[in-house]
Amino acid sequence: ENYEEKNFPLPNPDPIDVIQYYIDQRGLKYKDLVGIIGDKTSVSKVINRERQLNLRMIKNLHDKMNIPYSLLLHE
Repeated sequence: ENYEEKNFPLPNPDPIDVIQYYIDQRGLKYKDLVGIIGDKTSVSKVINRERQLNLRMIKNLHDKMNIPYSLLLHE
């Protein structure tokens, strides 16, 4: 296991892909992110990668959808 982690590290997942995964797994729709990420326009811009997540959005996604911070933050 250590050998694999050292020689074949997994890339960090894209935060938008993580959000989409959580939405799909819970049977939600993008409209369910309104109020978590922001208004309808903000949700659309984030999902379409036209706008980055800010700290408030990340905190809300963590608090309200239980998405780990480590999956939402870029290194």
